[in-house]
Amino acid sequence: MSQSVFHFQQFSIHQDRCGMKVTTDACIQGAWTPISSHVSRILDIGTGTGLLSLMLAQRTSEDVQIDAVEIDPDAADQANENISHSPWANRIKLIQGDIRNYVTTYTYDLIICNPPFFRNSLQAPHKGRNIARHDVHLSLEDLHAAICKLLSPNGFASIILPDTAIGIWENISCAQGGCNFRQLHIKPYPQKPASRIVTLYTPYQQKTECAVEFLSVRENSQQYTLAYQDLLSSFYWKKVFTP
Repeated sequence: MSQSVFHFQQFSIHQDRCGMKVTTDACIQGAWTPISSHVSRILDIGTGTGLLSLMLAQRTSEDVQIDAVEIDPDAADQANENISHSPWANRIKLIQGDIRNYVTTYTYDLIICNPPFFRNSLQAPHKGRNIARHDVHLSLEDLHAAICKLLSPNGFASIILPDTAIGIWENISCAQGGCNFRQLHIKPYPQKPASRIVTLYTPYQQKTECAVEFLSVRENSQQYTLAYQDLLSSFYWKKVFTP
């Protein structure tokens, strides 16, 4: 998914100026994250190309408003262009800025984020890619603080992380009594361990047993699994699933 333009059924993502491109994992997060009937405002932290905002806009009704925050100016400009050419330009507001300094008069029923997750690791020459992938500008501690500040009492957050970082997030997010109550473990193949985990979190619920689901992206034959195809069928063109 590294081409400069990725075409979905109802929108397109131009991504040549973004540090983080469209990925299979992010598409899974956007399609799988549940949206309850009471959701009226959604916040996308670190929107990048605008992918998650556009996927959630496709899945929600006309009265749901989405705010997409992006710190990198180039990515924010491109996300704004992607949004403006979509069917939901009137429902998605692009905000270029730092979520750590973001101030609003309302809270959100759903917060979604594909955060930077590399810690203390060698950075690339591309500044935008570093912002998207390394936690120098947004640590998991910062993300948790933003969620606690901006989430409505009945809301929850959806975060996707590699399996190597999920334990760090769980320690941070549950330290003050919050709860990761549902997870999707994404496996590249049925026999492989999960490489990415989408976790649903609320700071307003006491710790409880986490419901865990599994999704394999491909069969051992390299073909996409039926579960993956079903999840993404309303977003991808059929040719994407063709070997």
